[in-house]
Amino acid sequence: MSKLVFIVDVLSLILLLLFFSTFIALELAAAQAELSATLVILAVFVILMLFIIYVIVKYSAKIKPELLIPTYDHSISTLGDTCEVLEDITPANTGWVRYRGELWQATSVRSVFKKGDIAYVVAIRGTILIIEREPPLRL
Repeated sequence: MSKLVFIVDVLSLILLLLFFSTFIALELAAAQAELSATLVILAVFVILMLFIIYVIVKYSAKIKPELLIPTYDHSISTLGDTCEVLEDITPANTGWVRYRGELWQATSVRSVFKKGDIAYVVAIRGTILIIEREPPLRL
């Protein structure tokens, strides 16, 4: 996670804390609570919220996202190769393709394929080919 996103998240939590503190103060004022009781309640609330923010910030840095489909380094270069679609493939359904004379499972992120279509391989995730209608951009 970038530092800018992290800072924005922390600032958002602090703004939320200020909003709820103001809300509690207004509610206590409307209920005509004494000033000392209002200050004690607000102090306890602010301390509790700062502790929660501290815990979130401290432990969120330790969370590492996992890929849904693991990525492996393959010895074959797949970028832009073509394959023949053997089953209907949609973003919701995987299907089989013939790629370099072998049968592979494949899925697509944006495109819908019918049996007999030709597709471009854009990536491999585990043992699944990711295919699309357009060839990938080479940078």
